Amino acid sequence: MMSVFGLNPGTPNIMDTTYTVFGNVVHEQYPSELASFAPFEQVSDTTYVRDAAQRAQAEYGPHGAGEVERVAFNQVQAPTAPVVATQNWNIVFATGSSQFDGAATETLRNLLRGLEVSSNTFVDINGHTDNVGVPEQNRVLSLQRAQAVANWLREQAPAQFPEGRVRVQGFGQERPAQTNDTPEGRAANRRVQVVLRSNNS
Repeated sequence: MMSVFGLNPGTPNIMDTTYTVFGNVVHEQYPSELASFAPFEQVSDTTYVRDAAQRAQAEYGPHGAGEVERVAFNQVQAPTAPVVATQNWNIVFATGSSQFDGAATETLRNLLRGLEVSSNTFVDINGHTDNVGVPEQNRVLSLQRAQAVANWLREQAPAQFPEGRVRVQGFGQERPAQTNDTPEGRAANRRVQVVLRSNNS
């Protein structure tokens, strides 16, 4: 429970994440019924969990609360594992760069929360570009941007992204989501796509 509530070093607060993610879903789908909801820290009290952990440590030593079992990921299985969900993320980068724009932070946080909720999944992070520029350079740039997203996620929550969970790919301009004939279409094609695959097969 210490890990579930993010009270152990390096562990995200899964209860907070789940509450916030699904609270936002309900708010977006039914705004008249849930106009707003209180932040997690206002509706939670971890005193009992902390006290129980202290009692376990006092009785059994520093490891008295036990170790959290980690989900294992065999990346050999990832490419053929069933797809659970696919979503395009409009993460803003500086032009021609793999550096995040300041506007990307909230989008990245939303992505992280979603991946924390779906922790028993493989994660494919696929970079895409529009067709402006040289195709091979676009492919390299798309890979660098996908890798930048993966690196950011691991820095924020290393325990959630163990070895083998994340696969990074760059497709450049090969797989447009919309036409490249309009500014709006090109903007939509400059994206990072996240594909979740089942780790239960």
